[in-house]
Amino acid sequence: MRDEEERRKSISEFAEGQRVSSLLFVERKEILTKRDGSPYLSLTLRDGTGVVEARLWDLTPTLESVAREGMVLQVEGDVKVYNGRLQLVISSLKPSEFPIRELRPKAPVPLSKLTQDVFQMVEEVEDSSYRALLEFFFSSSRLEELLEVPGGKRVHHAYVGGLLHHLVSVSRACREMASLYPRIDRDLLMAGALLHDIGKSRELVWEGLSIEYTDEGRFLGHVALGLEMVSDALGTLGIPRVKERSSFTSSPATMGNPTRVP
Repeated sequence: MRDEEERRKSISEFAEGQRVSSLLFVERKEILTKRDGSPYLSLTLRDGTGVVEARLWDLTPTLESVAREGMVLQVEGDVKVYNGRLQLVISSLKPSEFPIRELRPKAPVPLSKLTQDVFQMVEEVEDSSYRALLEFFFSSSRLEELLEVPGGKRVHHAYVGGLLHHLVSVSRACREMASLYPRIDRDLLMAGALLHDIGKSRELVWEGLSIEYTDEGRFLGHVALGLEMVSDALGTLGIPRVKERSSFTSSPATMGNPTRVP
């Protein structure tokens, strides 16, 4: 098994002239016709590192039934160049039970480190109300779900663990800022930093290897969703004071929309 993993190449490692064996996700499938009238298989294949067009010239009914959109295949073939772009000419393919999740791009730091960093930052917050709110969102069970959430669709942190990676990065910067400006309400700043994009957990969803918007994410956006989530949590936790309620609910909006900062 280890030898197979060492031989397996990701798309980012493909180079002209290579013979490769890879686990790839079928994003698109199309049956086309060669000049002699016989069918061939045209595929768009993806993993967490890139996308490649692929062709299977000697198509049989069995092979055609194996390749289905939305599934993972064990593919072997030769990497060639066609019209200036790499193309995989498939020699064999078979279905694989390899989890799609494992092909998704992942954060450049271990997910366990992100979890540890979040726990540490929550523990640093001294205000009891702020701390309770953060513990509500970043409990062990909720963190398992948040670890799957990307931080964006394309522009930044578009990978598993992306949201937490972004929240930790922003919070780390805010922590440094608080050390330079002692008059800043440090606890509020850290709570706002950790929660400012929490609405993305309802805005974005994985579909295969693609990141898509949920219906509510498309219509409302992560800022409005974050405000709703924080407001609901405050009600659940019974935090009644107007000052804290307004401070919490304004943090996601102002951090998500810099033009709204007074």
